[in-house]
Amino acid sequence: MPFYLKPYSTRHTFATWAITQGVSPDKVARWIGDKVETVLRYYCHPQVVEADCPDF
Repeated sequence: MPFYLKPYSTRHTFATWAITQGVSPDKVARWIGDKVETVLRYYCHPQVVEADCPDF
């Protein structure tokens, strides 16, 4: 059965949600194996942080 998203596609979701939960960008960068600058540029979305996100 083909998957809708490849596992790599979940990287953005994971990083964005980690940031919204208050995890520091340097820790997220370490977790996903990237630079802090990249995390700040691509994964920090102020509109997501301000959104009323469900608590899983």
